[in-house]
Amino acid sequence: MAGQNDPKLARLFEDSSVKTWLAIVKGYRGIYSHLERHMAQYDCSMSRLQILLYFYFRGALAPVELARFMGVSRPNITNFIRRLKDDGLIIEHKDDPIKKRPKYVLTKKGKTYFEKIFPFHIEEIKKVVAELPEDAIDSLLSLGKSLDPEIPFILDDFSNS
Repeated sequence: MAGQNDPKLARLFEDSSVKTWLAIVKGYRGIYSHLERHMAQYDCSMSRLQILLYFYFRGALAPVELARFMGVSRPNITNFIRRLKDDGLIIEHKDDPIKKRPKYVLTKKGKTYFEKIFPFHIEEIKKVVAELPEDAIDSLLSLGKSLDPEIPFILDDFSNS
């Protein structure tokens, strides 16, 4: 019930680090939700866009690699791959016939589709996301990397492409 919570616990939210964290989480959720609605007009979810982005910039990927990049389970990736295959956006890539686990790549249709929608996504990001000073960006990136250096970051993944 509202009003019966321990006021000492509620005061924990007053710490500036906690306020920063809450602002980041709320900002991220709001931006993500907005971009999800925006991409719906292109018949594309944010997850689908992110997967297409990895295939576009990384080339052939195995489901396990894609799951690691996305930070999701292998069964989730399997479902996404099935849908992308059914839509004709990716196909199996036969780079080594001895390997049992296939890799996938974008089809011509998938590449064309991504090249069409990605600029609209970037333009929408520019409209809704405020620029931060470089030192603030560096600070956030350093924090993320120091807390979990194993999580691949999108710019790390594409900076050498």
